[in-house]
Amino acid sequence: MNQALLILAAIILTLPASARESIFPPGFCGDNSVVREISSEEAVNLIGEASRRKLNSLQFLADPGFASGCVYNIGPAALEAIDNAFIMDLATPLSGKATNGQVFRMKSMVLGRSKLKMTYDRDRVEYYNKRSDRTLGLGRTVSMEVLVSLDEKTIWLNNVQKLQVSTLIGWYDVERVRQSDGRIESYVRNDWREGIPATAIVRRAAASAARIAVWPAMPSLELLGRLSRSAVFPR
Repeated sequence: MNQALLILAAIILTLPASARESIFPPGFCGDNSVVREISSEEAVNLIGEASRRKLNSLQFLADPGFASGCVYNIGPAALEAIDNAFIMDLATPLSGKATNGQVFRMKSMVLGRSKLKMTYDRDRVEYYNKRSDRTLGLGRTVSMEVLVSLDEKTIWLNNVQKLQVSTLIGWYDVERVRQSDGRIESYVRNDWREGIPATAIVRRAAASAARIAVWPAMPSLELLGRLSRSAVFPR
C-alpha cells in the first residue's frame, strides 16, 4: 500500500502545473446546479491571473475549472471590462470592426463542462483577422467543445459551429481548431491550414508601454524651441 501511494504521489508531482492548479480560487463555483455569473471584477482578476502565468487564450479556455461540473456566464459588462484591460488573441474577438465598418461586440460567453458558447450583438459578422491574414465570418452564436489531450500538450476545439473563413472560392466552415507546440491551426475543407503562433494574454497598458519603449527618446519641446531659435537667430 505504501509503495502504491508513493507511485501515485510521483505521478501527481510530474503532471503539468495546469493539471493540478486552476486559475480559479477554491470554492469559486459554489452551487453547480445553476449557472454561475462572473462579475466584471472577478473576470478581470481571472484573466489577470492567466496573464500573470503567461497563458494564451486557448489555455485560458482549457483551464480545468471550465472542465468541471460548473457552468459560468460572462455577461456584456464583464466582457467589456476584459476587453478594456487585456489583449486576447481570439478568432472570436470580444469586439471589433466588421468589413462593412460597423462595430460589433460579444454579448455573452458561457463556459463549462468542456463546452463554450459565445453570442454576438448581430446575426452575421464578417471581419478581417490581422493575425491570420484572413477574413472570418461569425454567426450570432458560435459554439464548440474544448478538450485537452491526456498529455496536456494539445488543446482541441471540436464541433465548431458558426465560424467560417473566406477563401478564393467562397466561404467554408472552420470545423476544428487545435493548439500544439505553440501554434494554432484550423481544419477547413478536409485539411489543416498553416498555423499561427499562439500569443500570451497581455495587459493593454503593458502592451502600450512596450510599443512606446521601442521609440528613441525625443527632445523636449523647450529644447526644440531653443534649437530652432539659435538656428534662426545665431548669436
